[in-house]
Amino acid sequence: MKAKNIESNSGTDKGFWPAIIGGILGFLAGFVAYILGGIGSVFGVADISLFYASAAIAIIFSITGIISGTVIDRKNLAGGLMIFSGIMVLFATSLYGLLTFILFLIGGIRILRSSEPETSGGLNKKEVETSSGINKKGVVVVLFIILVTALGGVSLIGDFIESGETETSPSTGDEEAEPSADDLKILEHEFAWTDYGNPVVQGTAQNVSGKEMSYVSISVNFYDEDGVRIDRSFANTSDLADGEKWAFEVMSTLIGEKVEEIDSYEINVDTVSFW
Repeated sequence: MKAKNIESNSGTDKGFWPAIIGGILGFLAGFVAYILGGIGSVFGVADISLFYASAAIAIIFSITGIISGTVIDRKNLAGGLMIFSGIMVLFATSLYGLLTFILFLIGGIRILRSSEPETSGGLNKKEVETSSGINKKGVVVVLFIILVTALGGVSLIGDFIESGETETSPSTGDEEAEPSADDLKILEHEFAWTDYGNPVVQGTAQNVSGKEMSYVSISVNFYDEDGVRIDRSFANTSDLADGEKWAFEVMSTLIGEKVEEIDSYEINVDTVSFW
């Protein structure tokens, strides 16, 4: 009597695609956590190590889930490990790992519920091939997925780090100089009184920066005879072209008897900005 073919129902057949797709999504969730940690470091957010730890956990258990669903043929081990991996990815990345958790859960349940290999009644135990517990085809697939995802992740992280270094690199002589008070030259100024008896400092300033200014402001401090500052006022203008002169007037806010206490003043260029 010829032996009938033995049909094997491998546990990995039930969890193959949920493991592959869920694992890739888990990798992406891990990379998102890593990038959030990098952004947090740029803006000085505390405890950014939590983001990096979450990224590491998500990536590690994504790999574990892929191996469980594609490589391990022992159903109880593969199914249980796959479900546990999904839980850990969800724990590490919250909603970012939700799809991975769902896929790993589905794959793990399918593996656990898969039927045992059927054998012919005429065969004895020695004729039934025993599984080694490893799916060799799954090993190749896992290595390929991990390699491609790792290369993509390294490239992404490298670009992120490079952009961060560019933003924080020290300035060189070739870069544009920062605006300074020297870009606006005060040509002349004097203390005067308005027709209504208000104290005012009038003068002329010139843009000597070599380019158009979007905004400039001048302040004047008023002092009494003891050198105590008793008032501070401002004047400003915008769209001041290169070489253009500006006739400014800074009026004191003092009124009444306080006006007579003014003994001296000090004039300063406060703000200079360019387009």
